[in-house]
Amino acid sequence: DGAGHSSPQATNDVAATNCTFRFPVAAKVFLQGPYNGTTMNTALLTSALIPTSQQPYNVAPWSYAGSEHVTTIPALTVDWILLELRSATGDAASKRAAFLKSDGTLIDTNGVANVTFTQTLASGYTILDSIVVIHRNHIAVVSASSDTLPNDASAYDFTNLQSKAHGTGQIMAPLTGGLFGLWCGDT
Repeated sequence: DGAGHSSPQATNDVAATNCTFRFPVAAKVFLQGPYNGTTMNTALLTSALIPTSQQPYNVAPWSYAGSEHVTTIPALTVDWILLELRSATGDAASKRAAFLKSDGTLIDTNGVANVTFTQTLASGYTILDSIVVIHRNHIAVVSASSDTLPNDASAYDFTNLQSKAHGTGQIMAPLTGGLFGLWCGDT
């Protein structure tokens, strides 16, 4: 106002609806089947057995309707995985098909580290409680604790402690070097 006094700022509360959020999710997991003692083999990639035209989780028992596809598979890819984020009530809040690299990191379909989720919420927000990693030839794993998302600065690492899996009934497969991974098989 010229005299050095500041004018009061008007504030308004705004109700946000139909907001779209984009956030990266970082996780690391090993699969017992392709684990070779230090990393995972990429035999499916070198044998051209990883599908490109459609992610493989669009059939039962997963019935995931995502349209993820690629023209080329990123280097050092082990296979497709299905990443699920669950709410505090245990319901699937969001799902994405992505790739698993030989070092255990999850990458998006464009080959970039971390898996980006886009979620539109009608109102409010979803509290995410757990990360679930699903592979078609291994037993899925649920994180033991919630993780603050986005977590691109610090990935949820399922490989370094058996207790990273939820509950006492879900035990990770012991691997060489004191690491852990998803059990081979399907139940």
